[in-house]
Amino acid sequence: KTYVLDKEVILHRLYDGKKEKLKDDYSLYQLTGKDFEASWAIYGGPGFVSRVAIKLAKEDLDSKSLEMAAKAIKTAFDHDFEITDAQLHTNGDKYQMLSLKDNDVSLELDEKKGEVLNVYHKTRKKVTTDQEVTAKEVKEVVAPLAKELFNIDISGLEAKWDNKFKDYYFIKDKKAVLKAALDADKKPVYIVSNGPGLMVGN
Repeated sequence: KTYVLDKEVILHRLYDGKKEKLKDDYSLYQLTGKDFEASWAIYGGPGFVSRVAIKLAKEDLDSKSLEMAAKAIKTAFDHDFEITDAQLHTNGDKYQMLSLKDNDVSLELDEKKGEVLNVYHKTRKKVTTDQEVTAKEVKEVVAPLAKELFNIDISGLEAKWDNKFKDYYFIKDKKAVLKAALDADKKPVYIVSNGPGLMVGN
């Protein structure tokens, strides 16, 4: 598929407050088109494409991704996925992430590996203290979902409360492998296995 860029390009530059002038070692060009946007960053050397985001129609999605997404959302939230927004985010050939949303839920897939990365329920409200939902309760709810959604076994891992982000995380080999939050009814609000959402604040 061919994407046509708009004629206008937005240029972002960093400002050096001490020298009171724009910095020369960084430029970010934002290019847009119909259902298309890309960022081209230059760090004091040859430019490279840092991020490309392509909006997709539901008809553009392959049946395997649609089936995987629908199954994951049904498993996590018992919700019938009616996709209203789809975007493909790429960073060169190394990474392709498919972001799918409807009015209530969203999901991210690793397009190249064919794996679910994260699931979110946008209308549920997570609890904000570990007294409302205990570590034992979150593990009981999340363990079977983690196994089915991400093939991650957390049965032998300890659930720890993250006081900064107000959710629970599971550590394996000194790294967080999963984060999750529940609402007051002990239903999942999100389960994250990859990306910035795995960050632990404490």
